[in-house]
Amino acid sequence: PTSALIPTFYTPEAQTVCNEQELKAITAAFRATSTKPKPKGAKAVTRTFTLATPEWTEFMTVIGFPKWWAALVFLRIAGKPTVEINQKLFREWWDKEMGILAPHRRLFNFIKNDASRQWLQKSDFEPFAQELLSVHPGLEFLKQTPEFQEKYAETIVVRIFYTCNRAGDGKLTYREFQRSRLKEVLFVLDAEDDINNVTEFFSYEHFYVLYCKFWELDADHDFLISKEDLLKYNNYSLTEYVADLIFRGIPRKLSSGQPDKLNYEDFIWFCLSEEDKTSVTSLEYWFRCVDLDRDGVISGYELDCFFAEQKTRMESMLSEQIMYEDILCQMIDRLNPKDPKLIRLSDFKQCPTSGILLNVLFNLNKFLMFE
Repeated sequence: PTSALIPTFYTPEAQTVCNEQELKAITAAFRATSTKPKPKGAKAVTRTFTLATPEWTEFMTVIGFPKWWAALVFLRIAGKPTVEINQKLFREWWDKEMGILAPHRRLFNFIKNDASRQWLQKSDFEPFAQELLSVHPGLEFLKQTPEFQEKYAETIVVRIFYTCNRAGDGKLTYREFQRSRLKEVLFVLDAEDDINNVTEFFSYEHFYVLYCKFWELDADHDFLISKEDLLKYNNYSLTEYVADLIFRGIPRKLSSGQPDKLNYEDFIWFCLSEEDKTSVTSLEYWFRCVDLDRDGVISGYELDCFFAEQKTRMESMLSEQIMYEDILCQMIDRLNPKDPKLIRLSDFKQCPTSGILLNVLFNLNKFLMFE
């Protein structure tokens, strides 16, 4: 028949594997346990779950969700914490919202909770950050410091988008979600009581370093820092030239909405890019800075523009002439571009030490450490 020749339309939302075992496991979870023998022919007795039922948390493993999401899932289904969830209520929600989806898509859609769009935005993660603060044993100590809770929550959301949102547009797509490690790390939080061991996104120690650096630079504590404040970073390591570009929003449009100020989110992007110049996001951030004419390649002229200030600073500190040409040759040899006169982003990405060239151009202290 003709219909046999027509391929099935691609439906990314659809479940791609048989879920018969999954439904059996759900049914079993709602089956009441009893030590009394069941009369022959009697119907199985089902149970209900309350928010306080410990078994509800364990039930998350049956449906493929992190255990620490238990309260979020309960409230999504029941609407309020006082309701009891029976099998009928759960199946109505599950069959409509989750059962038709592939497992990773379920995680994505549950976080999104908005059928009108196909991406995650930062606000989607806010209830999850608050829930993590509420239930994770490694964050128990923060319950007495609401101001730190707020900034920790903001930090983990910004870190998620910094790493996973490859387009950098604040719209984390399912494709980006799938390609990231976020889905795996969400489950690591179940098993790891020490939050600092979850170094991707959620480490409190990493947050504390970021926040303290920002707080030290933000002298008037209005949660905005100026170019003069940023130039104090790491003992005046940056050139004014690169700082100007950052405040003009060249590597990334400023979230502060003010051309002469960075807010905490802007600073996190800067700091993560500055401290780890091996990540793809960092290399893209700094490449946009150095590519002054936005033509996708870095020329000798652009390198000269950056190194001029750096050379002056170095000579004033070292009291000796800096052989720029020699340094440039060393750096280009490391990058090994196809065309030595035109350096592309791909050249930076394929070179494990490309961050050194960036330090040569605008970070004096790190360049001197290398030398």
